[in-house]
Amino acid sequence: MATVVQLPQSSSASVRNRPLSNGFGSNDGSSKVLIATVLKNKFNQTTKFSIQNADTTAVNVTLRFFAVGSATPTHTETFSLGVGTARFFDAGTISQLGQSFNGSATIEASGKVVATVIEATIDNSYKVSAFEGVAQGSNTIYMPSALCKFGSTLQRSAYAVQNTSTTDSAEVIVKYKDKDNNIVATQTAHILANAKFSFQTCDASGIPSNFSGSATITSSGAPIVAIGKVFSENPAYAALATAFVGASAGASKLAAPYVRWTESRFDINPGNRQRAYIAIQNVGSEASGTITVKYYDLNGNLIGTHTINSINPGQKANSTPVAAEGNKDDLKEFGYKGGYGGSATIECAGTGCQIVAVVRIASANSATNTADIVAEDYNAIPIN
Repeated sequence: MATVVQLPQSSSASVRNRPLSNGFGSNDGSSKVLIATVLKNKFNQTTKFSIQNADTTAVNVTLRFFAVGSATPTHTETFSLGVGTARFFDAGTISQLGQSFNGSATIEASGKVVATVIEATIDNSYKVSAFEGVAQGSNTIYMPSALCKFGSTLQRSAYAVQNTSTTDSAEVIVKYKDKDNNIVATQTAHILANAKFSFQTCDASGIPSNFSGSATITSSGAPIVAIGKVFSENPAYAALATAFVGASAGASKLAAPYVRWTESRFDINPGNRQRAYIAIQNVGSEASGTITVKYYDLNGNLIGTHTINSINPGQKANSTPVAAEGNKDDLKEFGYKGGYGGSATIECAGTGCQIVAVVRIASANSATNTADIVAEDYNAIPIN
């Protein structure tokens, strides 16, 4: 499996963030794919996405857009795709969505398709993020990253939750846990069939300031899918934006194909080198057992190992290359010394343990302000 870096640093150095999205395995295609958030000139962003035929024959596709709170499509398109071919959509150019649109989309096909999405700002703040379309809903979704006014950039998270059913509503509850495994806040919503609802972490009653934890989203009634987003509430850091897919299940071993760390050149040469932060959540019913994060260079050599104590169900832990034991000089410039390329595996030791992880890749956005960063997320991939 691969994680795609969709946008390199521009020659003008005006764009430093790099949208990240995961490749799809041969079994990941589905006759129904859901895009939990679609925007047009809304929140200063517009969505672009691509649908690809992942089947062995041509497929017929129906694409429907649903506005927030509506079970009736705002716009519908039908088309065909040849084997391996894709069609690109820019919400900003679809007149039927009106001057602005906030909602979601469903894709139904006569065979297997996959989809990937980019959201980008419509001004010169260069905020951009990417995520994948989801093929199947679940009544429980896990979010390893939940933030409220966190750090000097005041990072906060939001979850776009889409009802996968065409007929049934969903009663949804979000539970936020801190790193000590305490439930600190909850949120609820009634979501109509086909519709979307957005949860803002900082709007949850009782959520602490400077909060960094995890969330579990459950639905009674229809299954759901969810996209997590992180952004700064401080206008000075308008370029900060990430997106990742909420996980419906975990695995005992995960792969992170794109991992970097720099100590020396993060802010003196903005956008040139990056830092990876891994958020790990236990989504099993028992303690995870010891979690081992192994960091490998481009040749597969083990550079360092980070050992994390067992965490409880729903609880979160974090890892970075510099937290690992190993050659500290190599870990301080992980993925850059000896050639470009670094990766990690994340494994739990408990019997039947299940974990999920989100990897945040951060780049400096300023040579003078170390708090000014851009970042993007991708999901670690099960490999067992």
